[in-house]
Amino acid sequence: MNRTPSHTHPAGRRRAVLERGCGAALRLGFILLMLAVAGAAHAEKFFRYKNKQGVLVIGHTIPPQFVAGGYSIVNEHGMVIKVIEPAPTAADLESRAAAQQEQEEQERILKQDELLVSRYSSVEDITASQNRVLDEIDVRLSILRGNLRTLKSQIEKQRERAANLERLGRSVPTNVTENIATMQLEVDDTRASIKQRNAEKELVVTQFEADIERFKFLQKRRYGTAEP
Repeated sequence: MNRTPSHTHPAGRRRAVLERGCGAALRLGFILLMLAVAGAAHAEKFFRYKNKQGVLVIGHTIPPQFVAGGYSIVNEHGMVIKVIEPAPTAADLESRAAAQQEQEEQERILKQDELLVSRYSSVEDITASQNRVLDEIDVRLSILRGNLRTLKSQIEKQRERAANLERLGRSVPTNVTENIATMQLEVDDTRASIKQRNAEKELVVTQFEADIERFKFLQKRRYGTAEP
């Protein structure tokens, strides 16, 4: 029995035509894709920026003096490819620095608040801590005042000795005058230390008063009252 070749059969001919058509379509699509890629790779790019008069300019290059003002890169169809933002001005930098400083200050206050409420449970705790610190300063002040009295007494004795020698017509030994001068320097240093400790006491009182007021504020914000 003779068989008709598949390529001469009607169904076979249709299949062959479809296969050739699909192959041609695929080749055409591939070619178009490659052309599109090549075209995109070689597409012209332009710079769009504003000149000194504020007029929008498009060109193949951008003058250096206009770069800081920002610009856009567009293709030949005017579509934006990339936007370069303007460089920050001195005012922008100052504003950013102020904002950064404000943020850091808020973070510092938050940390202080957290430390305050974790360290103390009541206003009485803060007051007790203040009294302890002030007592320690008073102890140091008491020692300094005692040293000052001793130095003054020693200086007075040396001066009396020098005066007695002068009344007798005798010269005052060099070591006596040197001792008086040295002790006078120590007196000055001790007085400066006493002044410093008193200033420290005032600062401690101011700081603890601020802590008490802040603690009351935080407790009121949290519980609706100054105490939990």
